[in-house]
Amino acid sequence: VPVEQLADMSFADVPVIVNDAPRDRQVLLANPTVTVFVRGGVDKLAVLTAEDFGASIEYQNLVSDTTGAITPAILLPAGVRLLKIEPLSIRYTIRQ
Repeated sequence: VPVEQLADMSFADVPVIVNDAPRDRQVLLANPTVTVFVRGGVDKLAVLTAEDFGASIEYQNLVSDTTGAITPAILLPAGVRLLKIEPLSIRYTIRQ
C-alpha cells in the first residue's frame, strides 16, 4: 500500500462567484476572493493552483440571509481536505 506524506497548504485569491443573481441586481462583495487552507498528500498539493479551487454563493441564500455576511461554499479537488477559509464569512450588499 503506497503511503504519501501529508502537508498543509494555502491557496490565496480564490475568486468568489455569486450564482443565479438576477440581471437587475448587482451583488457587491466586501471580499471578492478568499484564501483556502487545505490538507492533502504532498504529491497532490504540489500540482495544485488556486484555479483548481472554487468559491460560490447562491443568490437565494443572500436574499434569505439576515446577518449581512455569508460563508461561501468551497469546491475542492479530489484528494484534499478543507481546513479553513479566510475570511470565514463575506459581507455583501445587493443593489438594484
